[in-house]
Amino acid sequence: MKIFLILVLFFFYNIDIYSQFIYEGKFKIKDDYSNYVPEIDVFQFEKDRSVILKRYIDNGDKYGVGKYIIKKNKLEIIFEATPDSIKNLLSSSYKILNEYLFNDSINLNMNIYDNESEVLIGAYVSVKGKLDTFTYFSDENGKVKIKLPLKVIPFKISTGHIGLQFLLVEINDSLSKEMNIILKIPPTTYFRAGDKQTFNIKYMEKNSFFIKSRFYEEWLPYRRIE
Repeated sequence: MKIFLILVLFFFYNIDIYSQFIYEGKFKIKDDYSNYVPEIDVFQFEKDRSVILKRYIDNGDKYGVGKYIIKKNKLEIIFEATPDSIKNLLSSSYKILNEYLFNDSINLNMNIYDNESEVLIGAYVSVKGKLDTFTYFSDENGKVKIKLPLKVIPFKISTGHIGLQFLLVEINDSLSKEMNIILKIPPTTYFRAGDKQTFNIKYMEKNSFFIKSRFYEEWLPYRRIE
């Protein structure tokens, strides 16, 4: 009986309670974390155990897309994506929230953000139609409101900001639109397919965890930001 209990205790002791732990959402070092650290990683976890890792480096940003597993207090990422697929994933984009018909003009209500979901002030919006080109800039709330005559159809909207990828949208209809535009930082370098990154991780909860610094013995607090 004693041998049986020892074996049971040994079995449960060696079970990795975190091996089935699944994260979802974007995580980065807490905004109120005051200590300087030479690395800042941002993890975007998905339900299917895929993950995007963004690493800030001296000359820009480094990206990778792959699968992750948490085992024995370690987060391991095996990168799968090629640079081309990462580029497509990280391209500037837009989403039409609402469309409606307005009698004698086209109204465009645009909300402009960066890839951290922060509003962009002073982003330019250039509208080039059949006859004229109009230029606007986003306000302190990242908003641009444009009213155009129907005669400009079809037209192109070019949106940009210093240091971010520009976005070109072609409009061929007369519907007024409310839309979100996300301008992203151009990738600098990539983790190659087959590369592996391993992190010491602890205190795992649904919305937070700690990762040990790559440069010195300190546990860095990460939490969900969206």
